[in-house]
Amino acid sequence: MGMDLLEKNFAKLSLDRHFVDLVYMPILTAIALLGNIPTFYIFRYRSPSSVFSFNVQYLSLIYMVAIIIKLQLSIMILVNAEDGQFARACSVLCYVDMVTFVATGLQLLLTAVDRWRRIVHPEWELLNIRSVRTLSVMFMVTSLILNVPASMVFGRRLFYYKTTVGSSTIGLWQCFIRDRDNESGCLLLYVTFILTCYFIFAGCFIAFFHAITREFAVGVQHQRTARNTSLVLQRSAQLFQAMAVTFLVCYFVYFVGLALRAAHTASDPFLFIVVKPVIDVLCYFNLMYLSSPPFIFFAASRRYRQEFKKFVTCVPIRKRKQWKQEVAFYRMSRKTHPAAQVRHVR
Repeated sequence: MGMDLLEKNFAKLSLDRHFVDLVYMPILTAIALLGNIPTFYIFRYRSPSSVFSFNVQYLSLIYMVAIIIKLQLSIMILVNAEDGQFARACSVLCYVDMVTFVATGLQLLLTAVDRWRRIVHPEWELLNIRSVRTLSVMFMVTSLILNVPASMVFGRRLFYYKTTVGSSTIGLWQCFIRDRDNESGCLLLYVTFILTCYFIFAGCFIAFFHAITREFAVGVQHQRTARNTSLVLQRSAQLFQAMAVTFLVCYFVYFVGLALRAAHTASDPFLFIVVKPVIDVLCYFNLMYLSSPPFIFFAASRRYRQEFKKFVTCVPIRKRKQWKQEVAFYRMSRKTHPAAQVRHVR
């Protein structure tokens, strides 16, 4: 009887362990994909070509690739929780999270530099799309290289929890820092690197925010040739500020969740039931950020809302089909026109 109760309790604890993954992961993944796909389309095909539009396209592409990889790895982890593939999937999952963090921060920093140069110093040579594309590729390669230690430090870790049946304990696997790396120098260096990157991003964003806001406040617009131009620059700067603030807040909460998970011993069943799901939710805030840019654009940009509505109602597809029919009809009419036939005979 005691063993049956222990097995039921173990099954309940296992279900509670995956409850956050089973609930939040599909919802956030669906929201992120359904939001970033139209965002990429709108800024790629329905917006004027600019450095800001390219940065938004590039970030949306990074988010979609990261989300798809995280979804596949999360499914593999849930299916093979006790297999050796679980450890490899955890390492790759944490590596993707850190690469996304560094690459996103560098790309937002590049966007901040571009907005600052266009608004505060328009007399300087401005960045073009070609140079920004080259820098973006260099930033991604740098992120992939600098975050290689994440695949070595992170993996699967066995956490022990007390059950309600006597003083027995059970173990549950989680994606976290490996046991043997708790006191390693590699872990210390990598944590220092991640925190340094976060504070560098925060300091640079604050400095650029202050410079751009002060420039708009005093009304010194050297590049302004019309009122619409200044409004476009101001709106793009506001969108960037919203994205950067969301980035800093979400990843701050994410790092707090990782720190609490590292300090949490979960020796009390009450702590396991209450505190652990909260920590798991905090560790999903990086995925919440990946799904946040479409909501920012939808709330702040009237044109984005109009284009999003057209995208949802498939207006561009119908117009594209109509355009193809008109082009085909025009080409056919040129072939059958008497003047064209005369030129062909000559």
